[in-house]
Amino acid sequence: MTALRRSPLLLAVVLALIPALALAVALGPLRHRAAPTAVATPTPAPPVTPLPALIARDDTRIAGARAFGRIDVSGYDNGDNTDISTYTLAATPPPMPVELPVWRLRGFLGADISALESRLGVAPTTPEFPGDKFEGRIDAGQAQIAAGSGNATTLLTIGAQPRDGTSAVAAVAQLMAQLGLAPQSVDVTATPTDGDRITIWQVTYRRRPIDGVRVGFGLFHDPVAEVDVSELGNVTQLTVSAPALDGGASYPLRTWQDAWTDVSRGHWFDECCEVYTGGGPRSATPFRADTVSLAYEQIGSATLRLVPMYVFTDNTRNLALAVPALRLDDLAEPGGFRLTQPGGAQ
Repeated sequence: MTALRRSPLLLAVVLALIPALALAVALGPLRHRAAPTAVATPTPAPPVTPLPALIARDDTRIAGARAFGRIDVSGYDNGDNTDISTYTLAATPPPMPVELPVWRLRGFLGADISALESRLGVAPTTPEFPGDKFEGRIDAGQAQIAAGSGNATTLLTIGAQPRDGTSAVAAVAQLMAQLGLAPQSVDVTATPTDGDRITIWQVTYRRRPIDGVRVGFGLFHDPVAEVDVSELGNVTQLTVSAPALDGGASYPLRTWQDAWTDVSRGHWFDECCEVYTGGGPRSATPFRADTVSLAYEQIGSATLRLVPMYVFTDNTRNLALAVPALRLDDLAEPGGFRLTQPGGAQ
C-alpha cells in the first residue's frame, strides 16, 4: 500500500502552532485568578434592625406662672478656675424680655436600655472612669451616653466611607436613627481632624435656640451629641446629652443691670472658656463685658431644668460669666446661689 505523503506546508503550520498552544495552556489558570484585595476593605453595614427611639419628642406646653415653685440652682462651685481682678461694663444690650419659661427636662423614653448597651458594648456595671479600658456609661435618667475611647478602638461602623463633611453628616444621621438616638431641633456640623494617617470627622449636633434664646453659652456651647467617624467608616467615640423638653412655666426676670451688680462683686454662677489648670503662678484677669445676652443653662441632677441666665462676655479674652436671670426670691437657696468669685472668699 502506498504511504500517505505529508504536505511540507501542513507540517510547517503544525510546527508553528505548537508554541502558541503551549502558551495558551500556561496562561489558562491565570485568567481565573482573583483580583488583588483592596487596601481599604469596605466596612460592613450596621445592623438593619433599628432600636426603639429613646429620645422623647419636645413638649413645649407652658403651665401657669411660676408653676415649678422655687428653682434649685445650688451646688455649683467653679473654685480656682478663673481669678478676676476688676470688672468693667462696656455694653449696651438691646431690650431684654421681662419673663421667660423655665423648662423641665426628661431623660430617655422607658427604662430598658439593654439593647443599646449591647449595641455600644457598654456594660451596665462599667464604672464611670475605668482607666485605660474605658467602655462608657449610659445614664437613662439624664439622657446621657459616653461610649468609645476616641483613639483606636472601633466602637461601631456606619457601612459607608465618608469623603467629605456632607457625607459624614448623612452617614452619622442614619446611624443615630438606627440607635434610636436621632436628636431633634438641632443644627449639625462636621469638622475634619487628622487621625493616625486618616481623616476623622467630628459630627456635632447642637440644639437650636428656643424662642430666640440659645441653649448653652460661651464660644462652644454644649452639644446635644458628638460622633467621631473616620474616613473608613469606623466610629470611635459617641457622646449624647439630649434630654427633651417636658413642658415649661413662665417666670419673671430681674433686669440685666441688677444681674451685673451681682457679677461685678464677684457673685456669679458659672464661667466658660478660660480655665486655670494649676500649672504654676497665675495673674488675675481684668474682665471687660462687651456683650450681654440671654441663654439657657441645664441645671440639676435629680430634677433637670433649663434655666435662663444672663451671660456677660469678654470677647477679647474669650471669657463668659453667667448669672441666673430669675429673681432671687424665685431661687431655692437663700441669696439665690452660693458661688462667689473663685479665688475670693467663699
